[in-house]
Formats: sequence, structure tokens, C-alpha cells
Amino acid sequence: MDGGGEDLSPNTIRAYVADGRALAQFLGPGASVAELGPPVLEGFADHLLASGLKRSSARRRIAGVRKLCAWLTTEGLLDSNPSAGCGVKPARERTLPKALSPHVTARLLMYLKARCEASCSDAST
Repeated sequence: MDGGGEDLSPNTIRAYVADGRALAQFLGPGASVAELGPPVLEGFADHLLASGLKRSSARRRIAGVRKLCAWLTTEGLLDSNPSAGCGVKPARERTLPKALSPHVTARLLMYLKARCEASCSDAST
């Protein structure tokens, strides 16, 4: 699978191979690419998340499967791309920003207090 004219790094190629293998394992022995369709791809996405894969890793793996589907279509092995328009996109994890440490918070407050006092003294002169 060439990347549609893209120069792919060895790491990208290894990732695409791993993505294809994961999909093949999900589909089971004797499965055909003709079986690929939105319900199967959505089931694969659900399987990735249920297996404990982080959402970011699942998104990357699904992107690889989308590339595979596009390539299969380009090569004439599929009539149409089953991932096109398919809602196979696990939502991004929403994480809270890290809180400032007590030390950094104290320093920030001291800085702001000094700035405020300097501004107040400048305004009074």
C-alpha cells in the first residue's frame, strides 16, 4: 500500500500494517474485505475502546483503517469506500488542565500583589 503518492516513513508503514492486522483479527478468519461497511467499522471502533485502548490510540488506528479502505477502493478491491461518511470517530478524551502547584500559585499571587501595589503607588503620584 503506497500512501497515494505519499512518502511514508517506516514507522507509518508499520502502524498501517498493525492497523490492518487488528482489523483482520477483529473480522476473524476467512473474512473478506467485501464485508467491510459502516456497521463493521463502527463495531471495530467500539471493540478498540472496549479493549482498553486510549481514545487517541483508537483514533489513530481508525485513521489507518480509513487509509486502508481508501487504498482498497483505489485498487478496485472495493466498489466504494466503506469508511467514507462513516461515523467511526471516537470522541477525543477531555482532560482537565493541570493545576498549578501550591508553590507556583504562591509565587504568582506575590507577583500580582507586587504589580498591583506598584500600579496603585504610580497612580497616586
